[in-house]
Amino acid sequence: MGPLFRFHGNPQVTSPPYGSTPSDIAALSRWRRACVPMLLAVMLSTIACTRSPQESTSIVPSADSAQAKHAGEGAANAKSDKPTPAAIPFTLPATAVATPPAQIQAETEAAAAALCKRFPKSPAALHAAAMLHADLHQTAKAEDLWRKCRALDPDHAGAAIGLATIASGRGDDEAAVQILREALAKNRRSAEMYYYLAMSLAKQGENEEAVRIAQQGLGLFPQSSSLWLLLGENQLRLGRLPDAEESLRKAIDLGARTAGAYHALSNACARQGKTKEAETFRQRFTELQAKQATPAGQWSETVYPGLIRHVAVAALANFGEVYAQQQAPEEAHAILRQAVALDPANPRALSLLATIFYSQKRLADAQTVLRRLIDLEPTNPFHQFNLGNVSSELDDLPAAEAAYLRFIQMNPHSAIGYEALAKFYWKAGAPEQGRLVAEEAIRREATPEGLRLLASICRDLGDDAAAQQAEATAEQLTNASRPASEAP
Repeated sequence: MGPLFRFHGNPQVTSPPYGSTPSDIAALSRWRRACVPMLLAVMLSTIACTRSPQESTSIVPSADSAQAKHAGEGAANAKSDKPTPAAIPFTLPATAVATPPAQIQAETEAAAAALCKRFPKSPAALHAAAMLHADLHQTAKAEDLWRKCRALDPDHAGAAIGLATIASGRGDDEAAVQILREALAKNRRSAEMYYYLAMSLAKQGENEEAVRIAQQGLGLFPQSSSLWLLLGENQLRLGRLPDAEESLRKAIDLGARTAGAYHALSNACARQGKTKEAETFRQRFTELQAKQATPAGQWSETVYPGLIRHVAVAALANFGEVYAQQQAPEEAHAILRQAVALDPANPRALSLLATIFYSQKRLADAQTVLRRLIDLEPTNPFHQFNLGNVSSELDDLPAAEAAYLRFIQMNPHSAIGYEALAKFYWKAGAPEQGRLVAEEAIRREATPEGLRLLASICRDLGDDAAAQQAEATAEQLTNASRPASEAP
């Protein structure tokens, strides 16, 4: 059986198994007899909706009264590496540190230089540094780093896009198109790749080809608001007014609520005689344009500080990710702390920091960061999933159960939440409840992993016939997914 719990974004880290005592098992037996008749549907509709993670109405025993029973294959994985709490618990800053913009820029550039010096042969490190210099309009430095990046990895998609953007900025759209077509030919496909290729073609006046490329990209990345916007703009230039209106509306629905998008949509409607709608979109364009306008003399006082801080936080998060990929967690932790100090509400920096804390077994700190992420992005279900993983390893059973239930509530048709909750109940000493939830997972999607989990739970419950049936089905699915050359 695979790892019991996985942290979304860091699947290599697994949780330690739970232990058990005779008194725990006696208490759990009484609890199981009382709770097994509960229906899963009732549990999801009541428990998940009516309590907070801190409340103690969990249907699993508390960590104080009952350490979980551990059985099955997981017993072979028992280790003594229980999580060690940090000597000084991490406290998230409530407000951003007040650092002068010039200092922020200088320190971020120094961090980029240190990253490249530490990993001079890493395309990811060079690319991260190049993106910072490009954002700072230091084109020569960015271009030099991206060329070095491509020398190390000729197929690096990010470097191709970067060099194409620089070429386009110089007015050499022909070179930009060539770079991007070569990258696409190597199957380095991304929404960004299609966007910049279509944009470069449009700048050359090749609107038909720009439309074709944008549509091709949307076939692979239908949720890209940028591609929908670019498609609509080019359709408008070609006089395809109904198509342009439809594309621009789609772009705005997906989040491209910019002044340019509303201006283009207003034009598309006006040219079709839709005067009232055109006026509505024109008013929205005027409002956004007024908000984006910067009075003379205020650039250095208002816009520049916020822009530099935004660029620095994005760059530091990128640097932290590279350090983590290069197995340098202490450096990753330090630089991500800098990013969070500059912007305590930046989801990406916080997500990466939570992953680092988890990899370092600083579980209480990871839990703190995940709760901040849930406050910032309450509709992101994987924050709940990760909180469940971390809380289960902390033996914070009520919080873990509540988080998994909320994940299921947000993704009722996904099997992974049910599988995680089933594992949780099984390892928390509630195999009957684990079996119910594992069966729910299989009803949604029968996977070899889910069936093997059910088999382990059934065997723990003494139902060998059900265990053998689940294992046989898992084996059938595994064999069916293998290429013919690998079939036994």
